[in-house]
Amino acid sequence: MGEHARVPVSESDAVKWLAQALRDLPLTVEPLGGGPRARADAVIRVGPDVHYLEIGVSEGRSLLWMLENVLTHASARVTAIDPFLEPGTEARFRRNLEKSGNAKKVRLVVGYSQAELKSLEADAYDLVYVDGSHTADDGMADAV
Repeated sequence: MGEHARVPVSESDAVKWLAQALRDLPLTVEPLGGGPRARADAVIRVGPDVHYLEIGVSEGRSLLWMLENVLTHASARVTAIDPFLEPGTEARFRRNLEKSGNAKKVRLVVGYSQAELKSLEADAYDLVYVDGSHTADDGMADAV
């Protein structure tokens, strides 16, 4: 079971927590349609002054999707963290971001999240997506 104890949380507790967290964000839900093969029934768009943190951006696919579909308000801001270990990945990320037209919304921090998170303001983010290292210890460090 590892070093960390598992805390049982019922599905209803998780749903209540998520509902409360979403209530505090300025957002709208827009139906997408598209039939049974659509990837989603709706997209949630956030309102003004939302700050999003993404850990592990690689070439930027998920971040660009968020910018194009969720973080659409002009005042939305993003902090992206990645060490870009594979050669050429940072250049591809920067190129993709520039092509998206959303580069002005993004603050890029190049480095390991375990070190870089310490320099960021606590409680400054409304939404966080963790897709960095996929080891248990690193994932736990990013989550805490």
